[in-house]
Amino acid sequence: MRLTLVGHASLLVDQGDVTLLCDPWWVGDAFNEGWAPWPAPCATSEQLDRVTHLWISHEHPDHLSVPTLRSIPDDRRAGITALYQRHWSGEVVRFLRTLGFAAVVELDHGVPHTLGAGVDVVLHQVGHEDAALTIRGGGRTVLDLNDCKPSDAKLARMRAEIGPVDVLVDQFSIAGWPGNPEDGERHRRVAAGVLDGVARHLRVVEPRWLVPAASFVRFVSPENAYINDAGNPVATVVERFGADRTAVLHPGDTWDLDEAWTGSDDALERYRTATSLPPGGLREHGSRTTAEVLAAADAGLAALRQAHWLALLRRLEPVTFSLCDLAERIVLHPATGARLLEPAEPSTGCVVEASSQAAWYAFGHRWGLTTLAISGRMRVHGDERPFTTLKQLAAASSAGFRSRGLVRDACSPRGRSFLRRRWRDVGPELLARAR
Repeated sequence: MRLTLVGHASLLVDQGDVTLLCDPWWVGDAFNEGWAPWPAPCATSEQLDRVTHLWISHEHPDHLSVPTLRSIPDDRRAGITALYQRHWSGEVVRFLRTLGFAAVVELDHGVPHTLGAGVDVVLHQVGHEDAALTIRGGGRTVLDLNDCKPSDAKLARMRAEIGPVDVLVDQFSIAGWPGNPEDGERHRRVAAGVLDGVARHLRVVEPRWLVPAASFVRFVSPENAYINDAGNPVATVVERFGADRTAVLHPGDTWDLDEAWTGSDDALERYRTATSLPPGGLREHGSRTTAEVLAAADAGLAALRQAHWLALLRRLEPVTFSLCDLAERIVLHPATGARLLEPAEPSTGCVVEASSQAAWYAFGHRWGLTTLAISGRMRVHGDERPFTTLKQLAAASSAGFRSRGLVRDACSPRGRSFLRRRWRDVGPELLARAR
């Protein structure tokens, strides 16, 4: 089995007649032009010509990169089988089917699926949207956790089901807003917490090798560039877990897993000497008018009210958005709508400071509030919990989990299948906590 790091979370796995491309992203920025892959991904036409299968772990745009998928020539897509988790919502699968892939296969949680002679995969759903993938072939096993944060109990069950793991692919650095620019101590805690998570994964999975991935990005907005100094350089992974256990690959590097990896020093040197920002430098986003932001906020909150019971939304606290480039403030009441605050009116206990363009995008786009938080193009003042709750509820809606119609969705064939598979996974953990 050969493993190639294309870039960020993008991997190529070759075994026999099967070439699996995971989470391709090499065209455009992500998260409202808040992230760029860096160092630049390396995917050659020869590599693309070999691809037989393509797996998308989840819906975030650094994994489901629509511009990248569209950049694959039509005749190549027609020869590729796309793989995605059988989710509560079928929206991603329906979208993938519009792109002209040879087939789109929904992988069931915890069920092996054969890709070709001697090669199979096992999908592991984590949380309400993410997924990991075990790839087995040629006597080797790779577990690609990408962004997943499974509990120790869940990870232990995964390990028991799939057996010994040769290579664990894991995220190693900050992947979102770590606090305001002045919150240096908080930045350090968040960054250290990511490595602590990797340590837990290593302890439970016990792989022969760790491959750091899913963190090769730069924050490329004037509002979030400070986060680049807060994250973990890949060299810190080697320092923490040892060169005898950590295989560092640079975009374009290929490793034959039947041989020892000897390229870490070269990869580390290339990371060390890479420029701090990708071509184009920091992105400029322009402004939106107050009327545009208000209209987007009203539309976003109306969609939230259509998705969730009003009694639930009334329990949420209002959030003030301070539009730093317009010197205006908008207050959001999830149950009633948005309005402009008068200059003399006090803000709410939670104030999110953002540019008008970032706020407009957050209100007016699917996954918009999640995008704002992951991009880090914001500051939060006062009590963060109202914003966090609003963001989580909006994310659940985007993933298809809506309190209105919940029973109907749960009783549908897709809902029953999802719950049956996930109950087998989370049921024991819930029972253990109840005891």
